[in-house]
Amino acid sequence: MTYLSSRSQELLVSKLSELRARGIDPALSTKLNQQFSVEFAYNLAAIKGSSISLKEAYKIASGIPVHASLLEQEEIIKIRKALDEIVSSALKDQILEQNLVDKVSLLISDKPAKLGKTLAWLRSYERLEHPVDLAVDLIFKALAETEDSRAILLLLINHVLLRARLPLALIQYNDRKRFHRLIKTRELKALAEFINQAILRTIEIQLEASDTNDCERQHLSLQELSQGSEYSEAYLRKLALSGKLEAYKIGRNWVTTKEALVNYTTGKRKSYNK
Repeated sequence: MTYLSSRSQELLVSKLSELRARGIDPALSTKLNQQFSVEFAYNLAAIKGSSISLKEAYKIASGIPVHASLLEQEEIIKIRKALDEIVSSALKDQILEQNLVDKVSLLISDKPAKLGKTLAWLRSYERLEHPVDLAVDLIFKALAETEDSRAILLLLINHVLLRARLPLALIQYNDRKRFHRLIKTRELKALAEFINQAILRTIEIQLEASDTNDCERQHLSLQELSQGSEYSEAYLRKLALSGKLEAYKIGRNWVTTKEALVNYTTGKRKSYNK
């Protein structure tokens, strides 16, 4: 079944093409991978209840002492190790196997997550579904088999995405409630859009890093875009959440472009004239 809308699929392809066409300097790529690793560890640890700040997570990654419990510091280190295992396996085009699941789940939750049925299903369907749709199905297959898999869901879906050569989906701590609600209520299409937005956010960070000045000129906050337009900031946010306006969430803020608003307005007028 297809969960991700055709509009979102096209946007993802477009942004991936833009990123690949632009290219990223190897040194910058290394720096970004470090950033994503630390932010992934921080957000997953925060979702699990850690009180460590993002600034402290960066210090831990650099070996700088912080005023936090040794257990919380060790958790950041373990999550990064688990992510390294996932990234290494996916980029080698290795299918998700039980030994890898055991390795990362022991790092994350100190106990293995047995997912034999889920992994067998994945072997059959991995090349048949869109990676984002596959990630959604993987979440529910894993949860149906064992609740112990809940702590490593974000690692498992990122293996699927990375193996398909998509960027990491960084689910942020501030978005955790929505993420868990979509899983609890089984809103499959909304969950697919949520994961896609997380991937687009990663792409946007890479694009901004590769050409900061250019991106600063192009991208505006919804508040900035609302000034001088016929739409309020609240209405633009509603459009962004529904996927009708091409926009990306960076941190807690939505950003978009004037071109995106023109495209929305033009499409709206065409629908009126039909």
